[in-house]
Amino acid sequence: PMTVEDFNIINSTFYNKTRGKREELYILFKLSILTKLRPGELINLERNCIVSKNDYFGTISYYSKTNSKEKIFATFPIDIIREIEHAIDLTYPSFKIHL
Repeated sequence: PMTVEDFNIINSTFYNKTRGKREELYILFKLSILTKLRPGELINLERNCIVSKNDYFGTISYYSKTNSKEKIFATFPIDIIREIEHAIDLTYPSFKIHL
């Protein structure tokens, strides 16, 4: 298991290397550490994955690696939901190009 000290060092280093360049990579890193979602599940989140939210929690829908036919729903603290929203905002210009 990763210690808090190890996480803080890795987190700080990764943030400093991606800041201003590829912030979405940092968001993926954070979400992979802070959630139960696998990297492939994170990368494959749909733009409309946030199905509900309030001031404290939000629920997302996603396809599991083991069951790609049915969506799974997971609830996370609002900080996680805000990170997902931020990633959606950051990637919008690329998404818009491919419309």
